[in-house]
Amino acid sequence: MTNFKNINPKDLENILRNNSENGTVATIDIDKVVDLAIEVWRLRNRLKKYDLPITDDQTKIIDNSFERINRFFNAYEIQIKDYTNTKYVSELNIDPISFESDQSLERPTIIDTIEPQVSIANKLYRKSKVVIGSP
Repeated sequence: MTNFKNINPKDLENILRNNSENGTVATIDIDKVVDLAIEVWRLRNRLKKYDLPITDDQTKIIDNSFERINRFFNAYEIQIKDYTNTKYVSELNIDPISFESDQSLERPTIIDTIEPQVSIANKLYRKSKVVIGSP
């Protein structure tokens, strides 16, 4: 479990809930929240990738669901960063998992994000895992 001592009292109040039945305090495991954010990112990317035979109304329903999730993430300052097509610089919060040669590139570029960067309240919790292409 993550230690909450560096969170201001108002934010802590939003995260913690008193259990009136047994007097214990429920906590949120930040690692599980980060894992959930990554899975939401993966699901959204997979849905974009597949050419599913769905109607415009179904697309709106899916988009509305993602919008509600994004509002939750915004309320709790959960940021998800996809570095795909970003110029590669070593100072980025990334873990390169492979390097590939790509003669069409002018400079080293992140050609795929395998897992996004996740930050909460501007604190990095997970670096992005990426594939880097170089000319």
